[in-house]
Amino acid sequence: MSDSPNLGLPFIEAAQAQKHVTHNEALAMLDAFVQTTVLAMSATAPPAPPVEGARVVVGAGAAGAFAGREGRLAMYDAGAWRFFAPRAGWLVWSTADRCAFVHDGAAWVRFDASISRLQQLSLLGVGTTADATNPLAVSAGNALFTARSSGEGGDGSLRFKLNKEAAGRTVSQLYQTNWSGRAETGLVGDDRWRVRVSGDGQAWSDPLIASTSGVEIGGQLTVAGGVRASAAPWVDLSCVWNNVAVTFVAARLALTDTASAAASRFVEYWRNGAAVYAVSKAGALLSASGANAAPGQSFIADPDTGFTNPAADTIGLVVGGVEQARLTAGGTFAVGSAGADFGRVWKAVFSGNVATVVQAGVVNGNTGATASALISLISGAPNVFVNMEVNNGAGNGFGQETFGAGVTSHRVVFGGSERFRFAASGDLQMGGANTVLTAARHLVLRAYPRTAAPAGSIVGETIFITNPASGSPRPFHWTGAAWLDGAGVAF
Repeated sequence: MSDSPNLGLPFIEAAQAQKHVTHNEALAMLDAFVQTTVLAMSATAPPAPPVEGARVVVGAGAAGAFAGREGRLAMYDAGAWRFFAPRAGWLVWSTADRCAFVHDGAAWVRFDASISRLQQLSLLGVGTTADATNPLAVSAGNALFTARSSGEGGDGSLRFKLNKEAAGRTVSQLYQTNWSGRAETGLVGDDRWRVRVSGDGQAWSDPLIASTSGVEIGGQLTVAGGVRASAAPWVDLSCVWNNVAVTFVAARLALTDTASAAASRFVEYWRNGAAVYAVSKAGALLSASGANAAPGQSFIADPDTGFTNPAADTIGLVVGGVEQARLTAGGTFAVGSAGADFGRVWKAVFSGNVATVVQAGVVNGNTGATASALISLISGAPNVFVNMEVNNGAGNGFGQETFGAGVTSHRVVFGGSERFRFAASGDLQMGGANTVLTAARHLVLRAYPRTAAPAGSIVGETIFITNPASGSPRPFHWTGAAWLDGAGVAF
């Protein structure tokens, strides 16, 4: 008696006796492995009590009636267990696992695990129902995409691709809350990548748009450029924000006003909630007023030395964290360290062709001090006069110096009167052009007539007195009581 080649069903032979036995055997086998439903896929012992027609797949480590039958299909038939060796492709449904299993020629495996290809699906729903609008639908708490490793035949990389038909179409990722759009990223209506946001799913704004020509931020800032091809560690870029063009090329930063209306400040640097530095649209560099410990304008290597703005229309000069000088709008210049006596205050006064520098007094409380000294520059063709006075001409002037063509002397004036002068010849003169000491160091004494000789004022004072008889002068010195000549004779 021979069997069928695929299922091994027995054939009825010609002239066979008891043909019904063979026929019934074939039917019983068909009942065992056609449209097969099993109670379990890894039964290690017969289920109790056995039910006629019950089927299981014998698992590893089986004992009793199932011993040595691992992997076989078992069916309880006519009060006994029958076993059938599966062939590759046999399919069973496990009621315990609620899934199908297929035999791959070596073992039973889950049918869903054995599927390696699904092609041309029109709908696919995972945990939910797909429809024509969403032919791929997934309802899950998590989704995972991972790169195929080199050991699995991949290269360890993963690129997620989204494609659209043309530039005017949209390919994007839409983020929703209760099925209402709140954010979107992708190529929306053109080939610029953008980030879109919405508060109601209807009105959208684009806070970020990027393209090959640059980046737009909030519709205000546009940055254009790219990484330099050279090895220099900088990036060339340009941007426009609130009508201000910012260009950074070759490590140089340029800012250009693109609006017709000028604002008071062009660029500002803020620190701790306040503007520290600013550049005006006219190009002026502006800084904070600063303090002595940290001047508004200082130096990298010497941060406590520089300039401050201690008061309105005032500039302070700070050295080593201490204010050493101050200049005010009135032309007053104070020199000295801050303290009870902040140096002397010098003030420049201009009137016509006269420029005067006045020592006005002492600051820090002594604001009522009157002018105590001055230096004047007086321009008058063809000469320039330099006056230096004390108490502003109140009797203690220091002198006057004249420069220019035709100048023949330098004069020193006290109390408004000339006291002496240095002539161009080098002679020292007193009381006008009266030489008392020549450039050759010769002493020249004043000569008096005998009848007009004055009384002396200092012992040892020497004058010339003219003899009326001879008409020639002789030197006399003052003894404190009389004029005597070299022989001790009074005149």
